[in-house]
Amino acid sequence: MNKKLTSERGITLPELLAVFVILGFLSIVIISFLINGFKQQARLQIEAELRDEADIIMAELISDIYTLKKSDLKEEHFPQSGTNNYYFELLDGEKVGFIDGEIQLKSGDSVSLTTNKIVLEKQSKIELIDEAKGLYRITLVLKKAGEGVGQTLTTESEVSIIMN
Repeated sequence: MNKKLTSERGITLPELLAVFVILGFLSIVIISFLINGFKQQARLQIEAELRDEADIIMAELISDIYTLKKSDLKEEHFPQSGTNNYYFELLDGEKVGFIDGEIQLKSGDSVSLTTNKIVLEKQSKIELIDEAKGLYRITLVLKKAGEGVGQTLTTESEVSIIMN
């Protein structure tokens, strides 16, 4: 008979331990990459939600402010005394801007956030940049709250009103 077929020699203990050590090391590396990937995906998903919300809000605000005429303004509250309210008050009583943590539009409606986990931060404001040109800067700060996540997004846009 052939000696190779009848040999009962198996794997030695050091060889078996070496295989387990290598597998353990590879498992740790692979699992850490997976965990980091899941965390990155969750962070990017939150950022996308915040950006979508900010785009909707900014589009609505810019649409209302861009069509304002200087002659239609009764008063600018930047900020309203004793509050974090930044808004335009029009001659007809309508208000456009940030009032009591809400986004107020010309139609009298407020822009509702798509989820209650996204909140309008107090740092959101409207400020006059150039009075002669009627140029204003809108700073919008949104925060995703809950689930141990406190990610914030700040966007800024400049818009001018009609000067007549």
